[in-house]
Amino acid sequence: MYTAIQILRFLFCVVNTLYSIPTYFLWLFLLLPLKFVKPTLFWTCETFMFTFLLESVASWQWQAGYDIVEFGGDEISLCEDDESIVIANHQSTADVPLLMKYFSSKPKVAKNLMWIMDVLFKYSNFGAVSMVRGDIFIRQGKECREQQLKLLDDCLNEDYWPRNRKWIVLFPEGGFLYKRLESSQRFAKKNNLPVLEHVTLPRVGALHVLLSNTNKQTGKRFKWLIDLTIAYPESNALDLMTIMSGSRLPCKTVLYTRCYAIDEISRDVEGLTSWMYDRYAEKDQLLDHYYKTGNISDSSISTKLSSKKLQYNGFSFILIHLFFLISSYFHYQWILFIFRCIF
Repeated sequence: MYTAIQILRFLFCVVNTLYSIPTYFLWLFLLLPLKFVKPTLFWTCETFMFTFLLESVASWQWQAGYDIVEFGGDEISLCEDDESIVIANHQSTADVPLLMKYFSSKPKVAKNLMWIMDVLFKYSNFGAVSMVRGDIFIRQGKECREQQLKLLDDCLNEDYWPRNRKWIVLFPEGGFLYKRLESSQRFAKKNNLPVLEHVTLPRVGALHVLLSNTNKQTGKRFKWLIDLTIAYPESNALDLMTIMSGSRLPCKTVLYTRCYAIDEISRDVEGLTSWMYDRYAEKDQLLDHYYKTGNISDSSISTKLSSKKLQYNGFSFILIHLFFLISSYFHYQWILFIFRCIF
């Protein structure tokens, strides 16, 4: 049973979505002439607006006390200015808002970010925003796999490179842990592969396309692969409803990061598959150790892992919400003026 405060917090998140997303679109509509005259400036303005949306979502978790502690993040500074592929384990509907909060703490990344998501996300509240930004929607299923991989390659050439994006986010497992775990374990047993408990065996088709793709105009390629491991407290994943309502006590989620140079990763399908299976086996061991002991430990690294709690400025969140509210009022008056002029 939800308390009155939790219901109010949930309603605030809903209202926040209702005034921030339309404002995002109305500002883009007003700036639309720039897209044809100064396209670079138009997309620069769009990236700032998108950053504000990320901050807005991050404020939901900040209000509820759902903190993120980053382990091993020192290497990230090497990748912020370079074209990078981000992969993460996928557990629940909280993964995307949690990563939004993480990316919003890195301004260079947040404004140059692109996502690869299941096509169902297109019909969510952020789906329309994703469509405008050129995020890529992939349909699951063997019958359309080759077609979808071709679509991914085309989208990289038409949207990612021309808009000068930097990081692109991919969930290689292809679905939530609870949905895929049983079938993944059956496949592992049948093919003499590691039987994993806390992650599932990844799919490599989309990643292979990313590694093989090259900017046709500049010859640029992806330089880094950033591997994120999301560890929820006591293996009990948050979900979107919990984040919006704050129905769970304040807690911390661990985000463990590793960076790999793309040149060190095999680009043929067989070699890439083997490399990814090894990485996800390591993820499984790391998560198992964390859930049992409460400590992050990576046997492949001899040095002590650095950690930091992501810090946020509550005042900046207030300013962003005020920006959306004032903008909404301005847009309302603007639309009302046009309506009166017409009728």
